[in-house]
Amino acid sequence: MHAIDLALYTLGFPEVTEVSGITRTTFGTREEYADPDGFGDNWDAALEPYDVDDSTSAFVRCADGSTISLEAAWATNRESSTDFVVRGTEAGASFEIGDNDLTILETGTGGCDHYADVDLSGDPSITGHLEQDKRFLEAVATGVEPQTNTIEEALTVQRVIDAIYRSSETGRAQQLADASDQEIQARLD
Repeated sequence: MHAIDLALYTLGFPEVTEVSGITRTTFGTREEYADPDGFGDNWDAALEPYDVDDSTSAFVRCADGSTISLEAAWATNRESSTDFVVRGTEAGASFEIGDNDLTILETGTGGCDHYADVDLSGDPSITGHLEQDKRFLEAVATGVEPQTNTIEEALTVQRVIDAIYRSSETGRAQQLADASDQEIQARLD
């Protein structure tokens, strides 16, 4: 959910038109699967059924032509990663979620064709969560609705998640307009 929210935020929350996705539960039920990160250590198959998604792949199309490609997993045969990559027409960027470094990538023709990358580092004492908390408390204290992290943005994220599950169930891409608030509420209940 956080990766979808971050991707949509980075794109300026464009209108989402279509979502295609698949969810998998393939590792947690296998006795021979080793969980190096230890996420499943507290799960006991004798006490409760295993019904948690191991991984999700999704593709999100937006009305403005932008797209989101998502690979999220807690159990797969891969190295642990929280890489976030942005590819734009003017430049690109990459960073590890939770890290303080950001790399800006671009190409140019000045002098000769070339690639350029710039590494930026943030202040580790100022976390995104700290800034979010400050903005939330400020909005509560002043009564002024925040310009970001609105209810409509949260509903958009939830609609995308719902569409990923519906696409996985049906095997077909889902138009986001197909996700009604009643369907989402029914799934949450």
